[in-house]
Amino acid sequence: MTTIFIVKAIKISKGDATMQPKQRGTVFFDTQPHGAKIYVDAQLLIDPNTEESLRTPERVLLFEGRRDFTFVLEGHKDVSGYVDIYANATVNIFRNMEPGKSEGGWGEPEPQIWLGPDTGEIRVYSDPDGANIYIDGNPVRNSSGQLARTPVIITDVPAGVRYVTFRMPGMMEETETVDVGPGSYSNAYATMRPTIPEWP
Repeated sequence: MTTIFIVKAIKISKGDATMQPKQRGTVFFDTQPHGAKIYVDAQLLIDPNTEESLRTPERVLLFEGRRDFTFVLEGHKDVSGYVDIYANATVNIFRNMEPGKSEGGWGEPEPQIWLGPDTGEIRVYSDPDGANIYIDGNPVRNSSGQLARTPVIITDVPAGVRYVTFRMPGMMEETETVDVGPGSYSNAYATMRPTIPEWP
């Protein structure tokens, strides 16, 4: 059965093994004093239910792999580091916050809603514009049922590694690998090349 992607309303067959998301592990973030905002990979952790930033102490689920983190607390110096996350395991991170001035620059990142559904979005661009998009071999269509063309934002994409293919008449097919995180966005970009070399 062919899967059809639709911009702003994507349906994906869960039976396809390639659609399975990466495994997640638990990280328990804590600081002294409590109340620090938590940034992972430079993005603020947000509770999708309250739309408020998460603060220490807090237990969250994150996809496996190495993640950078930063604690930010008013009146204290920022504390940064990294954490290695393992599937189905819990890692504890604790840091003391020293009084001082925050380095700044952490207050306006793109919100990252890690605790939402296991879907994200892909922002797709090409040079030139107008390429048709396929995700994991399935066409992306707009609300009218027509093949979507770049630039386009594709929402509700299941988290995990996705293969974004660009197709345009007279151009070579291009494919980009994108790692989609839950509640976040990823970019996919391709420079389209003519199928027949341009001779001087």
